[in-house]
Amino acid sequence: MKSGPTKSGIERVLDSTPNISIIMANYNNGHLISTAVNSVTAQTHTDWELVIVDDCSTDVSVSVIKSLAESDARIRYTQNDKNRGVGFTKRRAVKESQGVIVAVLDHDDAIVEDALEIILKAHADCPSASLCWSEHWICDENLKIVEKSNSIFNGDEKMGYLLARPGDIHHLWSFKRGAYFRTAGFDDRLR
Repeated sequence: MKSGPTKSGIERVLDSTPNISIIMANYNNGHLISTAVNSVTAQTHTDWELVIVDDCSTDVSVSVIKSLAESDARIRYTQNDKNRGVGFTKRRAVKESQGVIVAVLDHDDAIVEDALEIILKAHADCPSASLCWSEHWICDENLKIVEKSNSIFNGDEKMGYLLARPGDIHHLWSFKRGAYFRTAGFDDRLR
């Protein structure tokens, strides 16, 4: 039996459903999380899932998240059994996600409407890259750009990518799921 042509990495990504998982860890940001979630639901690329893990918020977060999840089946929500910190919560969100590409979006950030298309293209254009990230813009409360970041990595091997400043890895950042599971993952002690 003859098999068809082998698909490239990005073709396999685009064949998977969802193509991309956006993970979000939340703690007491009920006043901001709607903006972040709405920036995901407004994406031009529509084959995504949003996995929100709440870290036992004591504000209105849970009711806001539940309402958002009820309005879009691509949004999944769960809550930790006790407050465990951002490292544990992001680690859990990755495990709960299903996409071949996983993107990290914080609860107090928003993304432009073609962000997921751009991230998927970056992974397609750089199939050997494990991690791709976006520009970081600081905005006012109306999402008007106040300042654009420098996204050139200026760190060294001892510092590592995630801690390098200026030019550190900003939101939205994404990685290939398979590459993540070849690492130790998020440090669940990170608070």
